[in-house]
Amino acid sequence: MPRTVRKGLGRYRLAQLRSDLKLTPEARVLEAEEPTLEHLAAFDLTTARSAPKRRTRVSEGRQPVPADQFATKLALVCSVLNDAGAHYVVVGARALQLWGTSRFTKDTDILIEKTLPNAERVLAGLSRIGFGVAADFTAEEVVSRHVTIIGDTPSVDILTRAWNLTWREAAPRAVTFTVEGVTIPTACIEDLIASKRTSRLQDLADIEVLEAIQKSRTRKSR
Repeated sequence: MPRTVRKGLGRYRLAQLRSDLKLTPEARVLEAEEPTLEHLAAFDLTTARSAPKRRTRVSEGRQPVPADQFATKLALVCSVLNDAGAHYVVVGARALQLWGTSRFTKDTDILIEKTLPNAERVLAGLSRIGFGVAADFTAEEVVSRHVTIIGDTPSVDILTRAWNLTWREAAPRAVTFTVEGVTIPTACIEDLIASKRTSRLQDLADIEVLEAIQKSRTRKSR
């Protein structure tokens, strides 16, 4: 009879996680992005989300950021958010990459402070990348929704709530990673787990991974 695999991650996923944990956060992000690095010329405009009629458009005139300035979309997105002084933390699959897994994702999920001034800063920053799709949204629209999808290149999901987690709760416990010289505030493992207590199968799988990462870090700290 074969040896019983520990509860949670299967043998293959556990081996993959152990391999990922040996990499730096930046290396994990790079590895996850390698198959999907794109240039703006390849962007399909039909994927951009059409916006309602504008009311208060975010400020314009700031220099766009070239798509090839960074090797990773995560660094590109966070660089413009940092420059804009936005209050945010990275959540979702990007946060999992920083903590310990190279799982692929097309989007960058950010949990933001739910205020009009901050939403304006977020949109102003994101309008500098891709085709500037973010400039077609308003701060009022962003704060009125749980999720606003900026379907640009790169694609960003702006969250005012990640399941039951808010920026105000997550920000004090956030951990800062550095990718390509860009500082990235990232939700802590406990908050990421809390943000994924949904009924979605992918979220349940992500919780298993996060708990395994947490156990591994606890053992190393002893």
